[in-house]
Amino acid sequence: MIDDLPLFDKRIMICGMDAFHETKTNCQSVIGFVSTYNRSATKYWSKAVVQPEIGQEMCLSLKMLMSKALSQFR
Repeated sequence: MIDDLPLFDKRIMICGMDAFHETKTNCQSVIGFVSTYNRSATKYWSKAVVQPEIGQEMCLSLKMLMSKALSQFR
């Protein structure tokens, strides 16, 4: 639980994402995304998205992921 950081007296969302690549076996890349949606950062929403190309680093689904995360935050 996070409760004493300076910004946590306001409404704040912490987001993170990472990409997984398995290019040796020609598998599509996967993006993992997570966001908090309460003041103590103990509740979160997460989603994994398969990317359309092998080894793709750029998250083409970022707009959709952020929109869904923000809808949880309200």
